[in-house]
Amino acid sequence: MTAPLVTLFADASWCPETRLGAWAAWWKIDGPAFTHSGVFRAAVPDSTTAEACALANGLHLLAGRHDLPRGTRIIAQTDCLGAIRILNGEPLRRMPSQAVAARSLVEGITRLQQLRVQWRHVPGHQGGRTRRSWVNEWCDTTARALLRQARTGAALPQHQHNPKQELHA
Repeated sequence: MTAPLVTLFADASWCPETRLGAWAAWWKIDGPAFTHSGVFRAAVPDSTTAEACALANGLHLLAGRHDLPRGTRIIAQTDCLGAIRILNGEPLRRMPSQAVAARSLVEGITRLQQLRVQWRHVPGHQGGRTRRSWVNEWCDTTARALLRQARTGAALPQHQHNPKQELHA
């Protein structure tokens, strides 16, 4: 079986006043796109940590829901260079515990399942001019809407998951 190429996008939205955060992930493997989103269960110390956690959540869901063969290449894309540095294992002066946990989760998944993750930066807030920016914008808009609901105390769905939704990207 030939290892597929997987594309993963993730984005987070974070409130500095409440330290609430929300995230959304989108991935595609030879066919329909999959989406998942939610609100972080614990306070998040900063936006970069929220972005790293969004990517870790996306990778965790992707790897847990699909039987990926060893050597599968995943191109993980984010609009946050700091999140890439965290998850790439670069030494950082201080890392919040959630960032350390996100890094550990990613390292454990990739080592255990022998996945090859390539981190890529996608410029954010480009208004959907390309397929990449359209997907990033979808993640951003979804995370922002969930954060807005969480801040107002509106009832939130556990997670939004649309396994059959084709997003044409």
